[in-house]
Amino acid sequence: MKLFHGSDKEINEPLYGIGRKDCDYGSGFYLCDEFDSASLWAGQYKNGGYVNEYQLDLSSLRVKWLNHHSNDDILHWAALLCSNRIDQNTLRERREEIAFLIRHYSISLDDCDVIVGYRADDSYYNYTKAFLEDDLPLELLKLAMESGKLGLQYVLHSKQAFDAIVFEKSSRVSHNDRYSLLETKANREFNELMKSRTPNMTYLRDIIRGHH
Repeated sequence: MKLFHGSDKEINEPLYGIGRKDCDYGSGFYLCDEFDSASLWAGQYKNGGYVNEYQLDLSSLRVKWLNHHSNDDILHWAALLCSNRIDQNTLRERREEIAFLIRHYSISLDDCDVIVGYRADDSYYNYTKAFLEDDLPLELLKLAMESGKLGLQYVLHSKQAFDAIVFEKSSRVSHNDRYSLLETKANREFNELMKSRTPNMTYLRDIIRGHH
């Protein structure tokens, strides 16, 4: 399949083991399956950037699919974010809730080469934070995922995956404000979704209470 990565430079050989550990699913090389999504990232850099295009055959690799919509799948996703990406303020303020999710819903990624799951980049981080803070119920987080608001990402996780990806070409993207416009749109969609909350929906506190 064809995959894309937006960056400030051309990356014709992604390197295993050098990625940041504080990304959604930990260290890895993050890609998407749409040129337009990658161009958003590339265009945010002051001097412009590149959309790098690759081919990856998933049939020979072990893939962990985290894009299902059951309640447990969403909680597994949230637990991974808590392990890797949560900011220090949220970590301090919601320590018990984060510890609960990690303790009860953490899953190992050691047995996979590629991870496919929802993204929680800066534009959509509000969803995760609001769920942890008991402001966003599980039903509405699930709705945001099902409607495609969070988007999918493909993460090269193992050495085998890095060895399998093939660089095709890169395209230059000029600096633009599309990423900031996406953030504005994401905030507007988030605020609209929050208006749909009702007291009888399932909040994190209810899930925690159900385990006692």
